[in-house]
Amino acid sequence: MPDGRYRVLASKILSGKPKGPFPQVGFRADDPNDLIPHEHRRELRGLRVISSWVNHWDMKEDQSLDMYVEEGGRKFLRHYLLDFGSDLGAGQVPTEYFRGREHGFDTKSMAKEIVTLGGYTSADEKHGTIISPEVGMFTPNDFDPAGWKPTYPTVMFDNMTDQDAFWATRIICRSARANFAASWKRPSYTDPTDTEYVLEALLERRRIIAKHWLAKVDGLSNFSVRPAQEGVALMFRDLMIDNKLARAEGTSYTYEIKGRHYRSAMKTVHQTAIVLDRDVLGAAMERGGGETPIELTIWTKRGGTASQPVKNLPERDSTGGAVEIMRISRG
Repeated sequence: MPDGRYRVLASKILSGKPKGPFPQVGFRADDPNDLIPHEHRRELRGLRVISSWVNHWDMKEDQSLDMYVEEGGRKFLRHYLLDFGSDLGAGQVPTEYFRGREHGFDTKSMAKEIVTLGGYTSADEKHGTIISPEVGMFTPNDFDPAGWKPTYPTVMFDNMTDQDAFWATRIICRSARANFAASWKRPSYTDPTDTEYVLEALLERRRIIAKHWLAKVDGLSNFSVRPAQEGVALMFRDLMIDNKLARAEGTSYTYEIKGRHYRSAMKTVHQTAIVLDRDVLGAAMERGGGETPIELTIWTKRGGTASQPVKNLPERDSTGGAVEIMRISRG
């Protein structure tokens, strides 16, 4: 730097005993807690959305690390991801436009070039605009969350479902802008204008991610049950409205309650609260015989188009009193 200082990247020393990276496919043989194949774990499949947000294209198996730790008398493996030195436009060669747009060896792009006799221009042949020496080409302008690719293909990302993407998008959208801005400005760039630019780029990329992936499902989240004068009220948030991607005036929620031997009439509300009539709820539970849980299905309608349904399974608690949500499924 001009004043003689050097900017470096350091990794924190993790507590515990290192046990090497975790596999991207299958189980870890020496971990008795490892019960779900890694290519089918939601947090690893949904990581594709989070990686696309910051353009974490350098995602390899050896850039993970499991540490054997002990807490409260329990011993277990804690999983970490390492090496984010290529994110946010950084990298050994930050002028490589294809990062995040093509695999390092992208057979689909190669096939298009062959079929078109060179007429197709791949991302590897394109050039982006350098924002600044530190920012590189990190930008929201041509960001495609659906088409984003890491340089090294992984089955985990290939297996991602819309529900996985919804899970990850909720995490990205969780923090308010003010809180996000305050935490982001701590590791400032040499040029303060770069800090502000990257912050705005991240917020815009977050908006693009939310617009794309929330529209793939229903966009409803944070379900809870509260007492109401008529019975109980199912409360929820609509992330499309919260993120200003849809208008409350043009949104409605149609729902029905169903049990093994019961189906209510469909009703529509325009607020993010559904009051479940005590008599209807009781009839659905009683006719189910206490063995089959009732099912509350909601369809979100925007501009005349209905989303895939989201299903809640409300059930009385062990005391037979309060109603609580046992499970939520989508699609």
